[in-house]
Parts: sequence; structure tokens; C-alpha cells
Amino acid sequence: MVYFWFIILMILISIEFATKKIVAIWFIVSAAFTFILSFFTDDFTILFSFFAIGGYIMYVLTKEIVFRRLEEYNGVDEVIDRIIGKTAIVNEKIEPNRPGQVSIDGKIWKATADETLPISELVTVIAIDDNILTVTKWKK
Repeated sequence: MVYFWFIILMILISIEFATKKIVAIWFIVSAAFTFILSFFTDDFTILFSFFAIGGYIMYVLTKEIVFRRLEEYNGVDEVIDRIIGKTAIVNEKIEPNRPGQVSIDGKIWKATADETLPISELVTVIAIDDNILTVTKWKK
């Protein structure tokens, strides 16, 4: 029975990592506790009941907190998407294959470009990849 609950736990963890949404986190915690409990009993009815009821209780008690946090996280993506197309100022010289820094609305960002851009040059953000901006020389 121990192996069964270990496999269930690994499957749930795999599902959670394979999706961008939180879909199995409550049952991962429940499966972890059920896995530990399976060292003490082999009664499937007890173990499955503990797993199901535990997962449900975890969901009911924490769903508001988790979904509120998700909304905050999703808001970050929207803010980042709004930066594309904005004008920035180069704070640290940018050269091809050598990132520099730009500032947008008082915030400093690491930035790359296909051309050399000196300090104080105005640039336009054209893309974002892993919090590194790709910029190009600003055009009127």
C-alpha cells in the first residue's frame, strides 16, 4: 500500500507541474499525509477516506487564499505586457550580446539589443523574455 500512495503522490505532483494552473495542490498535501499514514495501516478504506476527506478539507480551508494569490500573480503578467511598446532610457551601455540597463517609470530593467546603444539613449521595448527586455532605438 505504501508504494501505491507514493505513486499517487508522484502522479499528482507531475500533474501540478505540467499545468500552469493550480489543480492538484490540495490533493498533493493529502496524498503526502496518506503516504505517511500508509506505513501504519494497509486498510484501503481508511487510507482512501483520509486522502479524499483531507484533500476536500484542504481545498475548502485554503481556496480563497490560493485564488487571491493567483489573481495577484496574473496581474504581474498584465503589467509586464504593458511595458512592451513603452519608451525607456538607457542607464548602462547596451551592446549586441552584452546586456545593459534601462529605466522605465523609475524601475531598472536588464536589457539587450541588436545594436550598440549609449547611455541616455531613448529606446523602445519590443519584447520581454525572463524579465530581460529587448529594446531598439527609439524612432519619432
